[in-house]
Amino acid sequence: MFLLALSLTAIANVGFAFSSSFFLFAAFNFFGQAAKAGGWPAMAQLVRSWFPTTRYGQVWSVIATSSRVGAIVAGLLFGYLLTWMQWRSVFLISAALTAGVIVVLYATLKQEPQDAGLPSLLDHTLDDYTLDDHTLDYEYNDSDDPASHALDQTSFWQACWAFATSSRFWLIGFSIVFLTVCMDFLNFIPLYLSEELDFSAGNASRAGTAFPLGMFAALLLTSFYYDRLSKFQLIAVIGFQLLFSCLAVLLLWKLDIIPESVRTPTAIVTIFLLGLAISPAYYVPMSVFSVAFGGKHAGFLVAIIDIFGYAAAMLFNYFGGTIAENHGWPIFLSGLLSVALLATICMVSFLVLDWRAAQRAM
Repeated sequence: MFLLALSLTAIANVGFAFSSSFFLFAAFNFFGQAAKAGGWPAMAQLVRSWFPTTRYGQVWSVIATSSRVGAIVAGLLFGYLLTWMQWRSVFLISAALTAGVIVVLYATLKQEPQDAGLPSLLDHTLDDYTLDDHTLDYEYNDSDDPASHALDQTSFWQACWAFATSSRFWLIGFSIVFLTVCMDFLNFIPLYLSEELDFSAGNASRAGTAFPLGMFAALLLTSFYYDRLSKFQLIAVIGFQLLFSCLAVLLLWKLDIIPESVRTPTAIVTIFLLGLAISPAYYVPMSVFSVAFGGKHAGFLVAIIDIFGYAAAMLFNYFGGTIAENHGWPIFLSGLLSVALLATICMVSFLVLDWRAAQRAM
């Protein structure tokens, strides 16, 4: 499924490169986004097959850096290529690079650790898992098989009911709604820099890499501390990060109070700090929760939560562009600040419930 998602994404890029009408542009963009959506659910099952729960935070943090590296490289490489070749050629180069990655993964990616000559995940003892409060919360069966899970014996519809009746599911879902809006500000950064600070198209694309660069740095740091913190400590750490993201949006909103001589570097540094603050909350808690809570239905649970985010992205990219065009960037950023505050409230509420559930399970 993961390789199929990548293959269809490459095909969509080729189709987009040869499009010549609004309908075809929209159709191939839709097709490409639909193809990419299959990657994260497939990755959820790969993580569950390869790693114990004691490493979920680290693993998901490192995996999430890959998308940020891609965004950084794309901004720098394709921003440079756009200065001396047509945009259609840039899409074809992107498709060719993706095809190369698919070939490498087909030869190297394995279904389970033992397929690569490594010990089976079943070789871990249950005692290894009880050291981690993530496990205590999600009701693993009382057996010597750490991969067994309460939802592994349920049907699809029973799992749906378990998700629908979970307060944590709804809170993490709405957290992703608001966090996705904050994350999708990345799509507007080049336009914001060009209109507010008079950047050229190429310079705006390159400067826009400050956001994914901040996300990359944050996720690397998160890989070191997430699994080492208790659920109670995570409430404070992630809550503080999200409050910091609100301050970053506030500064971008009030950028006119900054002296003009330092306004450009201030904006770029602030965009970097926004990516630094927002990415751990967006990527890691949802992914860890989905794999640990979902059991064999983890891929489906990730997909459902992703739907929350994609719905928010769909509305934001449409109405956000309209707001920026018709009402200006100050109004746009004031709305983004409200969304960041809502994201903070929902995520902290989810983490509190997650901590309380772990306390009850002890």
